[in-house]
Amino acid sequence: FPSGLNICCLDDSEAARRLLYHNLVAHAQTDAVRTFGANEEEVAEFMDVVLTEGDIAILDQHLEYGGDTNLLGTDIVAKLLQGGFQGLICMRSGNTADDDVSKYRTAGAHCVFGKDIPMKQMIARMKEAYHTHCVERHSTASIRVEDIASSSCSPAMMCACGHSV
Repeated sequence: FPSGLNICCLDDSEAARRLLYHNLVAHAQTDAVRTFGANEEEVAEFMDVVLTEGDIAILDQHLEYGGDTNLLGTDIVAKLLQGGFQGLICMRSGNTADDDVSKYRTAGAHCVFGKDIPMKQMIARMKEAYHTHCVERHSTASIRVEDIASSSCSPAMMCACGHSV
């Protein structure tokens, strides 16, 4: 990963949030990992932070806060995209049947990870997905020759957001 990525994670499970934080800081070359989801208020905060400074958003599909307060990660993905988020969107869920994965991708998720996948493997796949996402965004963006010339890496290795990949 490029150094300094802002990774935002949303999960209603405290254990899952701790696991994500620890592993992302240890293996994703960034200490800019923020976790959200302890309550509904943190869901709104997650959306604000992702839209203003996020590079990667990782969301659980089923967010349960008791009673009638259940949210879907796919609904939050739709709101992020409506808000103009252009970073990588990853779903991390215990539900990864073909129909579930299709729903996540239709909503706008770039990659899907089961909660049973080892964290190092998830992070390696997320890195590949981030690189692919940046190259795709980069190839559709207009690139000025002077921007490429002043860059220390090739155009295919620089994300449109300015991170080297």
